Amino acid sequence: MIKIREAHTSHSFNPGSRQNALALQLKIKLLNDLASTFLEEIQELDKRREPDHGRDFDFYEEVRQYEIDLIEFAMRYAGGYQVEAARVLGLNQTTLSSKIKHYGIPVKNRPASLTGGEASSRESAAQ
Repeated sequence: MIKIREAHTSHSFNPGSRQNALALQLKIKLLNDLASTFLEEIQELDKRREPDHGRDFDFYEEVRQYEIDLIEFAMRYAGGYQVEAARVLGLNQTTLSSKIKHYGIPVKNRPASLTGGEASSRESAAQ
């Protein structure tokens, strides 16, 4: 949001200016990213389920599903970085990796150019 305000307030708007065209493109991209994130969060809220009181309540299944939801949220929040997601959850990175494997939670692979060689190799080794 700060970038949007900075792009908006940096200069008076002149539609023919290349700089303003770039600022407008930046605003559109940031708003698109924000809208996508917002939509994902709404969809996640829709996925949250209340226990079905019409069936037998399975405590362990409910805890399992809650743990999966927490891990998936933390991974999205951390941009797919397991190290950061583990920090957010207060878990050891090895514990988080083990739970991801145990529950079969899909992990998106990030391009090496975004992770940097060292971080990429550390996370690959942990997985």
